[in-house]
Amino acid sequence: MAELLECTDPPQSCAVEYFGQFGSVSKVRVSRAKRSTASKGYAFLKFHHAEVARIAAEAMNGYMMFGHTLKCSLVPIDQQHPQLFKGAGRKMKQKPWLQMEADRHNMKRTPEAQQKRLSRLAARSKRRSTRIKEAGIDYDEPEMQVLRARKLVLG
Repeated sequence: MAELLECTDPPQSCAVEYFGQFGSVSKVRVSRAKRSTASKGYAFLKFHHAEVARIAAEAMNGYMMFGHTLKCSLVPIDQQHPQLFKGAGRKMKQKPWLQMEADRHNMKRTPEAQQKRLSRLAARSKRRSTRIKEAGIDYDEPEMQVLRARKLVLG
């Protein structure tokens, strides 16, 4: 009969190797966020023997590791979800968020999109200058000029 162990803040990369010192670990499920692939801070380990899981839970509960206190407890069979280890063997691939944002920022804009961007910029500038004048501040904002290369220059 296999037994399940729940562990908070486990050593992410070496959970199988570390808990393997107590006995054979059959499956490990580290809970991760879908969007960022960061650990949610808890994992489930399935041991081949219930006695080994009980010993591991007693030994590792309250153990300090990498600046975190591990909290290990046995999960009763009636509380185990049948699909708990679904996809446990797969590695989650992290999305290249920085590259995606750089591509979005550097993309070529169509003339219509560029015109829409410039009109929003001009409207924002006009609203800002009216608020400055209403506040009683004498400030002449530099006019914006659009060059042929579609770059904005204050001048």
